[in-house]
Amino acid sequence: GGEIDPGALTRYFETGSVAEPQTLLTDVHCLEAGHYLLWEDGRLAKRRYWQVEFHPEAMTADQAVSEVRAALLDTTRAHFVSDVPVGIFLSGGIDSTALTALARAVGQHDIATFSIGVDDTRLDESSVARRTAEHFGTRHEEMRLDADTARHEFARFLRAMDQPSIDGFNTHTVAAFARQRGMKVVLSGLGGDEMFGGYKSFDAVPRLAAGARAARFLPGIAQASGWLLERFSPANRVRRIGSLLRSPGGLRDAYGCFRGIFSAHEARVLAASYLHCSPRDIHPSPQHDLLAADPRDAVSECELRFYMRNQLLKDSDVMSMAHGLELRVPLVDQALFRRVARVPAALRLRSGKQMLLEAVPEIPAWVSQAPKRGFVFPFEKWLGQGWGEAFARA
Repeated sequence: GGEIDPGALTRYFETGSVAEPQTLLTDVHCLEAGHYLLWEDGRLAKRRYWQVEFHPEAMTADQAVSEVRAALLDTTRAHFVSDVPVGIFLSGGIDSTALTALARAVGQHDIATFSIGVDDTRLDESSVARRTAEHFGTRHEEMRLDADTARHEFARFLRAMDQPSIDGFNTHTVAAFARQRGMKVVLSGLGGDEMFGGYKSFDAVPRLAAGARAARFLPGIAQASGWLLERFSPANRVRRIGSLLRSPGGLRDAYGCFRGIFSAHEARVLAASYLHCSPRDIHPSPQHDLLAADPRDAVSECELRFYMRNQLLKDSDVMSMAHGLELRVPLVDQALFRRVARVPAALRLRSGKQMLLEAVPEIPAWVSQAPKRGFVFPFEKWLGQGWGEAFARA
């Protein structure tokens, strides 16, 4: 095979995924989302046909709720058009519950829902999903995962992966389960957090950016402090703040600090160690400017363009296709986005996804009022139960 791209590997250590248009291989690139290639008269041209842009318009809170509700109903209808039954991945969260409620609202009566239960009561959302399924009268099926079953699935997951990613095991597992139960098309609630402000990043990133801007008034001290923090702090998050202090300090840099895994320095050192070169020989990939004017819209743009596009959507596509399952994402729809992007950030991105909850009031209180929890597997527990061999084989 080809040589590993140092910049792509560094980016993977920073973010947990390989960013478009790069792949891990130096001479292999992927076509970015929203672009097409045109071969004409012996020449190849790449052109963009769509990108994430917000165009807020003046509207009242009631108008915003009405418009978002109508757009959500339309996208749900469109994604249920199929020659075969369409199921829903149902977790204990707001987004998949909203999809189930909207499916009922557009007249879908025979709905199959699928969820995963794990052998750790602190992380298990299956009882919430089961209660929601009973509430909406769906045909609910639940897969129970223990350490042994998960270890078997994890080996299959690694074989299906084409680019490295720190996520995707949940999609792999529930996709395998749904396909085993005879489904060919399933809906996912992916996109609700990015479109309606469901992540902590919407509050934290503008604060980080403001702090970095303030630090620029002491440029020498900020650079020196950042260098010391990046190299000597025992806390991972503090090391990333060190990277932020040494960067230009814009909202994109603050987002990288919040979402990152390793600091920029650590990522270069790791990549250099893997590739047997000097960290000084590794140069970061160029970063594109953000388009959104409103800081909260800019965070939404980051979540959509970087985290969702490079990790969540890729993982969902790869892991569903590994089982011959068509995974549809109604909340990541161009027609929906065009309408919802007209809603000002002050309304659309209120904390706790209030916009989505108001647009889909059918969401029951045991879902809407529960604290947000990302879907997490008890990997630490499983690793203590004989998982080491799974990695040795991988």
